[in-house]
Amino acid sequence: MEQPGLWLHQLAGNSRGVWSIRVSGNWRITFRFEEGEALDVDLEDYHQRDDSMSERIRTHPGANLKDCLEAEGWSVNEFADRLEISRATASRLLNGRQGISPEVALALERIGWSNAEFWMRRQASYDLSVARNRAEGGAREYDDV
Repeated sequence: MEQPGLWLHQLAGNSRGVWSIRVSGNWRITFRFEEGEALDVDLEDYHQRDDSMSERIRTHPGANLKDCLEAEGWSVNEFADRLEISRATASRLLNGRQGISPEVALALERIGWSNAEFWMRRQASYDLSVARNRAEGGAREYDDV
């Protein structure tokens, strides 16, 4: 990838199998490939990073939804209407207080925001990172949103 300021490279050590794209300063996007798809995509400050991506709580998928919503210029009510969910459910999703269900993943797919499998993988990755952190006595669920 030859883009000014970007550097695509594979990480080593405990992060073997993870790819990184430098965004700006200490920030980079990390991900891994599986069957031609990017999984466990995250934006991170790598100076604050542990050696293992799994040792911290990942970003709740609701933060990604909030970014998409803002990019479209939609209100929470419009987002809820398009997904055919209640405004309360939409608010809990966007604020990281509720996970993405299979039904919501299908609704996101229906409006063209990736496919349902993508959203289910994002939610599963987040839930697993929360469980690992909780098992180690770390932060509670949804503390990062």
